[in-house]
Amino acid sequence: MGCSEGKEKNNADDFTQIREQSDELCKEIGDVLFKNKQINEVSKLSQTLILKIKSLADDNRKLKTEIKNQKDKCKQLKAKNLELKSTSDRLTGASTQAKQQITTMINTIHLVKTQRDKIRSHRLNKRYANILRKLSYKYDTVAQKSFLLWKNCLREDKKVPQENMHQLKIF
Repeated sequence: MGCSEGKEKNNADDFTQIREQSDELCKEIGDVLFKNKQINEVSKLSQTLILKIKSLADDNRKLKTEIKNQKDKCKQLKAKNLELKSTSDRLTGASTQAKQQITTMINTIHLVKTQRDKIRSHRLNKRYANILRKLSYKYDTVAQKSFLLWKNCLREDKKVPQENMHQLKIF
């Protein structure tokens, strides 16, 4: 009987040892499963972050494109502004020139009318009076046309056409 008790004791020790090893393995398996679960969660978070980074990169590209478009629009507006400034300067010059010519015409008309009035008052030669009257009428007509032309050019914001410049000049 001693032999069989030794075998049972050995079997019990082996069983206890196997149980302890099994418990340790279960514990290690539990640790591995816990760590695997943590790795899966980190992996999901990483994928979410990657998607967010891709989204931000797309937004960044869109913003860069929009900034480039806005810069192009700004350049176009600057060019248009320079063009308008140039046009404004030309119109100011044409307006000043037309004003000077109209002033000269008005002064000449006044001079002609004054001379006509002097001739009438002194009852000088009728021939000269008629010539001065015709000249006065022509200057009145030219002055009115010039003034209307100048006024229309200012209203329409354009330069006095070259073909009409002769109308602004005094005979």
